[in-house]
Amino acid sequence: MWKKKFTLATSSFLLLSYIILTSCSEADCSMLDGVRSKYVAKGEPTTDTLTVLAVREGLADTTILYKLQDIKTFSLPLSYNNEQDKLKFVFNTKSGKKITDIVKITKTNVSYFENISCPAYFLHKITKVENTTNRIDHIDINNANVNLDGKENLYIYFKSDN
Repeated sequence: MWKKKFTLATSSFLLLSYIILTSCSEADCSMLDGVRSKYVAKGEPTTDTLTVLAVREGLADTTILYKLQDIKTFSLPLSYNNEQDKLKFVFNTKSGKKITDIVKITKTNVSYFENISCPAYFLHKITKVENTTNRIDHIDINNANVNLDGKENLYIYFKSDN
């Protein structure tokens, strides 16, 4: 009798576990990599190598793009807790010269909740872009809404390599 109850309890547990595990679907957390702003190089092409660092008040700079060559398009994350991001663009020329520009992106942050199984993320609306003009001529806002649609957000124009 005891063995029969044990077998019934074990079988019930295994059946219930199977039903629970197979009935749960994996959440589609499509934003696991986060939301990124997409930059597209326009105008004069550059042969420089680009490294981008996030400049954070009171903290060490964080590299968010490392030695990109053949600069045509790239994506960078935006902070979710600051109204303005400060980025350091470091260009290394073919002749070994290092040129630095600072880019400031002012934006609004909106929390976004997709699924209870996924963490909340932040979407952004770019309101202003400022930059120094050592190597970058200017940056235009093409699409201010930084979200998951993959659209080109910022057009970046470089000064000629001369």
